[in-house]
Amino acid sequence: MHFASCTSAYPLLILIVPQYREIEQLLRTFLGGAVLITALALAAQLTLGPLLAALCFFDQRKSIQNQLHKYFYAPGDGRPRPAHAPKMAKVLMDLKIDKTVGYLLFLLAVSFIVAALVEEFLKYWIVQGTCCCGSSRRVCCIRSLFCCCKSKNGSVPAFSALKQRQQRHGAIRGMMCHPSRLLFYHRPHANHAFVVFLAVVAGALGFSVMENTGYALAAATFRDKIATAALRSISSTPLHCICGGITGVRMAERLLAHRQGGGEQRGTSAAKADLGRWRTKIAIILPAIIIHGSFDFQLFLVMALVTDKMEAAHPTFYQTVLPTILCLIVLIGSFVYLRRKLHAMENKMNETRYMHVAVDLESGQRMGAVNGGFGDEMDFFGNDDDNDDSDAEDESLVQEGSNRKVRSPPTKEADVTIDVADGDNSNQGVDSNGIVTGRWKTGIFGFTDSMVPNGKCHFGVGSSMTII
Repeated sequence: MHFASCTSAYPLLILIVPQYREIEQLLRTFLGGAVLITALALAAQLTLGPLLAALCFFDQRKSIQNQLHKYFYAPGDGRPRPAHAPKMAKVLMDLKIDKTVGYLLFLLAVSFIVAALVEEFLKYWIVQGTCCCGSSRRVCCIRSLFCCCKSKNGSVPAFSALKQRQQRHGAIRGMMCHPSRLLFYHRPHANHAFVVFLAVVAGALGFSVMENTGYALAAATFRDKIATAALRSISSTPLHCICGGITGVRMAERLLAHRQGGGEQRGTSAAKADLGRWRTKIAIILPAIIIHGSFDFQLFLVMALVTDKMEAAHPTFYQTVLPTILCLIVLIGSFVYLRRKLHAMENKMNETRYMHVAVDLESGQRMGAVNGGFGDEMDFFGNDDDNDDSDAEDESLVQEGSNRKVRSPPTKEADVTIDVADGDNSNQGVDSNGIVTGRWKTGIFGFTDSMVPNGKCHFGVGSSMTII
């Protein structure tokens, strides 16, 4: 009996574990975070940093220019010296700057704009965004080079009718035209919202890996490289993953709201229009910006307010203990917030998403599935009333569906009831052949409820079996 209960859980592993295409999508998003986010963030930060410094230190410009002049020009011949990156960083750190209001505003701007806003927005963009701003794909020169939906020539389409339909749903894996196509290509089961969450976390993790590598390689000695890599791995990497997770959860909540909504608020078009608004983008990434900016700003404040005399008197406290306490407060608080948002999203997914399954208790194989909204339709939101779908597209879909072998669900004539301990009143039962049929709730990891949670299955007359 226990063997039967163990084998009956086997189909759960198939549904819970991400399928190959999902793993491939997450890997692509990870690489996009490591390459695209890193390059774009570096370009944006190198542009915004000097501009903010020029604005905040405008009253101290003469003093700063004199200090930089002494470094760039040799005292003897007056010829400029090359600016090496490590030495230049040391000079910038050693600049004598008065700690005025502009200095504090610069630290605030660097924390919340240069670091937090740029990086968190790019984490959002790598999953749900476009690199072109125009409405027409044939006008933008970038789209003419990188757009994945262009035609091979003026009259022959580059894709089949099925792929053209998927393309209108934002579901084609392409190049750089639409990063979300890396994700929304295939929806095997109900945990698509969780895949969105994982995608943003994967992009954040890829960016964190490259950022930590860059800081470690920039250190002077080998010992400093190891120390920098270890320190950022236990502080920066969790921060990026938590902030990316918060952005992913809030994005998934938006998708679920449009999927479960009614009227004009339901459907792919409504979701794309909502996620395309700047107000929605800022609302989604705002908590991550606040957490990320607070993490950086408090460390900058410690560096600014602690004097050399204070650090010399208590080096361990100001160099290790105080920064560690401040970082842990932000990380633990943000993790608790992320955990609550995940539970809220799971409960929202469990409200309306069900799937009818049939499982053989002896072999542990899933015999079939009754269509419960998880059929062969490619649209994530389940709206099939597209005006642009042609007859050729419908025929291609029907032809593809006819080639698939789907076992019909078992009949309910000989079914007997199951007592389920969690109080689920959905139709659940076992037929005379020992096949479990029923309506099972889904959650973040596919199926959060066990197939028969602490339930008692009655077979025939006078026989019973308890599944644990």
